[in-house]
Amino acid sequence: MLFFAGAGLVCIIYYVIVIIYSGLTGTFSLFWLALGLMCEGIFGLGRWMHNRQIHLPGWLYGLMILTLAAGFVVFVVIEVQIIGTAFKKAEKGADYVIVLGAQVRGDVPSRTLERRVRKAAGYLKENPETLVIVSGGQGRGEDISEAQCMKQLLMDLGISEDRIFEEDTSTDTYENIKNSFRICGSDKKLVIVTCGYHMYRAKALAAKAGAVDVEGLASDSDRLLMVNYYVREFFAVLKYKVCGQI
Repeated sequence: MLFFAGAGLVCIIYYVIVIIYSGLTGTFSLFWLALGLMCEGIFGLGRWMHNRQIHLPGWLYGLMILTLAAGFVVFVVIEVQIIGTAFKKAEKGADYVIVLGAQVRGDVPSRTLERRVRKAAGYLKENPETLVIVSGGQGRGEDISEAQCMKQLLMDLGISEDRIFEEDTSTDTYENIKNSFRICGSDKKLVIVTCGYHMYRAKALAAKAGAVDVEGLASDSDRLLMVNYYVREFFAVLKYKVCGQI
């Protein structure tokens, strides 16, 4: 039971770190608080049952262990896929780079979005024949579309406007890919630029949409939030797999 007490404390501390660093805008940060409180609750319940000599039936205890083990195996299998895709390198000479959108605050790119655009700009400078699609609509709290913000930033970084195509209607990763393919087609040599933790889902969606030659180019992420990002992505990938989208 001490494991649950320690795990709960770690989760609650990490929750505090996440909200101090990135604020309360990310709803997934509540996962760490909820998980921490649940672990502490299990610890407290276990101590209470121990003090009163209350024991679970063997079959129920076994079922709980089996459920936890199965959940852990699913988590590890999916995380191996996510992490394994995150660090693969893209070859030169792509026909199109597709940059997936991320949050814009007003008309200012978030750190995540800026890193993606800078990563794309580096590739485009090394491959002057490659065109780029910036993909992302306008969401709540955004004065301009993510595509418009990315286009301006690419131009500020020295990428010619005539190489940039805007896709400004998408609201999620699936639409990013589907709508971008309407511009470039799925039969070209493509490079998707997004965060490493997001790459597996993006490439899987591209393959599902018919891409025949797609690679990933991962931008950096905040190291302090990496655990948060990769655990959050597990649930996103699990949802997409259950729904048959990848």
